Amino acid sequence: MLERKPAVPLRRTGAALLSAAGLLLAVGMLFALASCVTAPHEETPALSALNGLLTGETWILSGIAFQGVFLPIEPAHNAGNVLVFHTDGTFQTSSGYDVLEGTWRTEDTGSGTEAGVEFRPDPPQNSLNTDPEAARFQDAYRAGLSAAKTISAYGDQFFLYDAGGNPLLGFIRNNPDW
Repeated sequence: MLERKPAVPLRRTGAALLSAAGLLLAVGMLFALASCVTAPHEETPALSALNGLLTGETWILSGIAFQGVFLPIEPAHNAGNVLVFHTDGTFQTSSGYDVLEGTWRTEDTGSGTEAGVEFRPDPPQNSLNTDPEAARFQDAYRAGLSAAKTISAYGDQFFLYDAGGNPLLGFIRNNPDW
């Protein structure tokens, strides 16, 4: 007959494991919560002026980076490509065929002439566009919004630039007399 050895008390080992697991869980929760907390968005006077300029207006596309070249567009011939910023941080835009919506925000960069910008377009819905050339233009328009990192506004116009400072999209304030 086999002799049974006394069992090793698991209370101490089990308690240590539970304690270590609890500590790891607590640390993990702190990191998870910390990643969700962001500093409040502080709007400087310059940023407030820029946001005030952008919101409440209808902006018409006046230029676009397309196939590696920034092309000026005659706004009077392009009244279908509009962008509207709302004060709640949402935007609506049309590429001439489809309406695109999403969120936007600006960030003070310390420069008096430009600010950081971020657009987060919602996924595109069913497109009404069946023209392949127009679809490429529309894709370039969406890509320009998504890639924009800075915005420079000058009176009745503004431009969006990528991280390298290359122009992506240009807009002018709508003139109802067109």
